Amino acid sequence: LCLRYPDDQLYPLLLKRREVEKLGSAYIGWLRVGGEDVSVSITGGLRVGADNRCHPTFTHNPSTLRTSCVGPNLQQIPRDTGLGRMVKEIFVAPEGFLLGELDYAAIEALLVGYFIDSERYMRISRLGVHDFLNAFALVELDHKLTAADLPNLDWPDDQLKEYLASLKKRFKFERDIRKRLVHGHNYLMGSRRAQEVLLKELGRTIPQKDIKAFFHFYDELFPEIGVGQRQLC
Repeated sequence: LCLRYPDDQLYPLLLKRREVEKLGSAYIGWLRVGGEDVSVSITGGLRVGADNRCHPTFTHNPSTLRTSCVGPNLQQIPRDTGLGRMVKEIFVAPEGFLLGELDYAAIEALLVGYFIDSERYMRISRLGVHDFLNAFALVELDHKLTAADLPNLDWPDDQLKEYLASLKKRFKFERDIRKRLVHGHNYLMGSRRAQEVLLKELGRTIPQKDIKAFFHFYDELFPEIGVGQRQLC
């Protein structure tokens, strides 16, 4: 079904149904109207205390022993796009207060470099890892750039960061695809799952052979990641 998109719209429809069911049960709740007295009830949704606030519990339940959050889970709320925006609108700051948002740029890639003890990967993560990888893929896989267009690690940080930022503007579409593949491969995501993520988030069906080719290319460019993954496993 995934490969039949966009001629066959059934697969995206299944993904949308899954998203609606998750949002309804985990975050928003289902409004039910019934009975002769036209009673109204809400089932599911975020658990809220008498003070209209969520009071989650922080644990170390996952097998990875990272910090997790339950009852409700506020660490993995949906993205601020589409239906997920409704979840963000549930949270309202009290009078006289503001809600702040903090985003650690490329923190997941940076942590990968830290745990595999790769100064090279950590530096690239700070400056623009997705654009760095996309540049090499645009040369080796897409043939849209030449070797003369590749970023050079011998450049100082400010020059390299500026050049990677310019690539981000020029090749945003390719970059958005490879950003998801970079994170997915760092977590040992398979090509089939990656294909589903790309269709769900970008509305594009990317052949598995192309995804596998990028994963192989990524392994060759940063072999230390594969070594670290095997040691961890």
